[in-house]
Parts: sequence; C-alpha cells; structure tokens
Amino acid sequence: APDVTIDKRSEQRFSEDWSTPTVTFTYHEISVSPEEHQELADTLAAYSQTRKVQLDEKADEMNIKAQKALDENADDFWGMYLDTQVITKRSDSNIYSIMESEIMYGYDEYQDTYYGAVFDVTTGKRLELTDLCEDKNLFLNTVVNQCVADLETEYPEADFYQNYEQIIIDQI
Repeated sequence: APDVTIDKRSEQRFSEDWSTPTVTFTYHEISVSPEEHQELADTLAAYSQTRKVQLDEKADEMNIKAQKALDENADDFWGMYLDTQVITKRSDSNIYSIMESEIMYGYDEYQDTYYGAVFDVTTGKRLELTDLCEDKNLFLNTVVNQCVADLETEYPEADFYQNYEQIIIDQI
C-alpha cells in the first residue's frame, strides 16, 4: 500500500479594507512517498493542485457575497466558511481512493457536496467509471434504479425532487 499523507491547510479572504476576515476555507495537500509510487505521487499532487484552484475560485465567489453582507450589516457579520475533509477510503497495492466533503455555510447559505476519486496505485491513473465497467449506461441505470427503489421503500411518503434520478447520476 502507498504511504499517503493528507495535510489540511487553511486560508482566509478579507474585507476590502483588510480589517475583517470574510471567508475562511480549507483545502488538502495529498502526497505520497515517491520511492515506490512516483506516478501516483505525481497524479495526487496534480489532483491536490486542481482542487486548490477550484476552492480558491469558490472562496473568491463567496467573498463577493460576504463583502455585500458585511456592507449591509457589519454588526451582525460572522463570515462565510468553506470546510473540506478528505478521507482515505481504500489504500492497498492496487487502488487508492478518497472521499472528499465540501461544506459551505454562512450568509444565509448552506451547501454540502461530496466527491470521490479512485486511483490505480501502479500507474497513478485516476480511474473513471468507464475503466471499471464495459457498459456505463447499464451500470448507471442499475445504480439509479436501485437507489430509487431504496429511497421509495425507505421513505414511501416523501416527495422527491422531480429530477432526482438525474441528481443521482450527476453524483456518480
């Protein structure tokens, strides 16, 4: 199994006059001891950098909203937050996989999003669904049908989003 380290980092954005923190966000640097797994180390470094850029962009967007909230009511302003967690789900001689959560809150907003990523330990390649099955559509339909059946069984009285089948597919 690869020797993987996940380091959590934090950054802030500030008000236009630099007096008030407006957005606090976290990101992760995922690294591998490269002696045995140089390809995986390179892929995870690139993945970490890409996620950092994405989170920087989200923090900048949040900062615009936060600045507006601060301007409207400085006495009641407490900032916006984008917190991420990265958890290793599998790590062996074949596969390294992670689950990442992203929670944004503040200024009357709350959103949580989850991502997964699977990597081939030997080649370092990020694996996609098409690498794991021959018929992607058959796989997606099977998963969606099972999820829908499970949801409707578990919550028979619930009204789900009209397009929740597509939401499930988008999350896969």
